[in-house]
Amino acid sequence: MQTAKFIILCAGAAVLASCGGPDQPPPEKPRSVAALLAEAKRCEKEAAEHDAMARDPEAMRPPDQCVNPVDDVSTSGGKPLVERRPCWTGLAPPSQHHRREADKLRREAAEYRRQAGALLHMEQEACAGLSQADIDYSPFFRRPDILKIEPFMVAGELRGAQVWFRKVPGLTVEWMQHATQCHIARGAVMGHTDSFQPYCPLVLEGISARVEDTPEGILVVVRAESDDVAPVVLGRAQDACGPTLPPPSEDGGDADAPADPVSPEAEPATSGQP
Repeated sequence: MQTAKFIILCAGAAVLASCGGPDQPPPEKPRSVAALLAEAKRCEKEAAEHDAMARDPEAMRPPDQCVNPVDDVSTSGGKPLVERRPCWTGLAPPSQHHRREADKLRREAAEYRRQAGALLHMEQEACAGLSQADIDYSPFFRRPDILKIEPFMVAGELRGAQVWFRKVPGLTVEWMQHATQCHIARGAVMGHTDSFQPYCPLVLEGISARVEDTPEGILVVVRAESDDVAPVVLGRAQDACGPTLPPPSEDGGDADAPADPVSPEAEPATSGQP
């Protein structure tokens, strides 16, 4: 294990402190399940509006294409009142355009719902078998059992944080790996928003976690893909050495957390409250 530049001791102590060019747009921020479902509803609403416009009798009539050059054309002072134009063919009535737009929007809505369903399935798979309390709160909520924190360095660069947890009864490497994967999945479901579990580095975007059993305790290595996210991971881990967080609210969820998103079809709440 690499030697860290500094160590923060917690237990029993006082609180201590893309590769694209400049012209390419930044990558789109991941969307939460709630945002994906909202987009699906928007697309379906706009599709229904196009359906209504396609049924309008005026939209069913092809647009006038030309003035037939063999017809008599009214003139005024020797000049035609209507200019002659070629009789182009192939232009469809507006109703066909509205039907195509409606079909396109419904395909987009289906894709948004598919993405939302995939995120929810990932969360359900990752969190299956954990207690509701351990789904609602990540291990980083358990501040009294966090023993020590070090930066995680790779080739001299900060990549995240190393966090040692006390070996309380029932805490194993397997259980901790299960819990970390659950909260990584929950972060994706919530779109990695800053307001969801702001104390937990696992819910940030582009995170992986590795768990080891060490003589000092159960070690969780939280690694960030992004150079920008790595110091945030370390900052949240360091904050975990702060005062004990407020107790859970009466319903067992984070008092200030947003409501869970809904599923793509029946749209019930996801497992637990964030």
